[in-house]
Amino acid sequence: MADSLMTLMKVPPPPKPDKTQALEIYERRGAEGNVNAMIDAGLLYERGDGIPQDDKKAIEWFQRAADKKHVWGYCDLGHVYRKGRGTDTNSALAMTLFLKAADMRNANAMSQIGQMYAYGEGVKQDDKDALHWFIMSAKEGTEPWAMIHIGRWYRDGRAVPRDPARALEWFTKAADKGNSDAMNDIGDLFNSDSSGMTDRYKAMEWYTRAALKGDTDGLNSVAWKYRMGEGGVKKDNERAVILYRASVWRGCRGAKKHLADMYKKAQVPEKYRKEIGILMK
Repeated sequence: MADSLMTLMKVPPPPKPDKTQALEIYERRGAEGNVNAMIDAGLLYERGDGIPQDDKKAIEWFQRAADKKHVWGYCDLGHVYRKGRGTDTNSALAMTLFLKAADMRNANAMSQIGQMYAYGEGVKQDDKDALHWFIMSAKEGTEPWAMIHIGRWYRDGRAVPRDPARALEWFTKAADKGNSDAMNDIGDLFNSDSSGMTDRYKAMEWYTRAALKGDTDGLNSVAWKYRMGEGGVKKDNERAVILYRASVWRGCRGAKKHLADMYKKAQVPEKYRKEIGILMK
């Protein structure tokens, strides 16, 4: 697994493919009343996925889908108003939209409601209400972030007794769905001295799984292990540099700081020093 990671991370990630033609199809079908196409067009605009990012146009398409009472129209529009992307933040409207989607058994909307209770967004902060909604979402079996939040509640002892073993169960459920954040959370449990399940080798394994998905937290954690010589690997500055560089390629500013520190301490191998010096600018 480690060799596969090093091979994968020696080259920059490929550029996003142009999706102009796909957008044209979605917009044409959306204009004809196809609600799923409205959602697809909105998501392309929201993410800037192969087209120029445009929050205003994303809102237009999500609103059209919501006007058709489409569950994802409600949910995606709720995200927009919760985060204030392309419009003013409106927690009350976001909650209304998420509740409509939750009534249609949308697990993502339930998880969003849980997060709003967790952070006190437009509602009184309440860990128990948050956990209730996370559990409702997780029961649908499709929303890994609800599972992650439940795991974190058990890890931290929020609204439930602290129970790292139960936390691991929930993190594993989310990781089984391919969620790299859950993989990092599992790595953190095994890396922690206070979890009662410290195992640096297992921590390295789970960080590596996350890193293989291009997750920058996973890449940084594995890089640190190589830099320090922990988790069953020998100290290897070259591998650390390769992984931090891969994290920078994926937009992580924190990795730049690690590279800068290695550069300052003369830990960057000579053959990479010129490239890393340019990358840090």
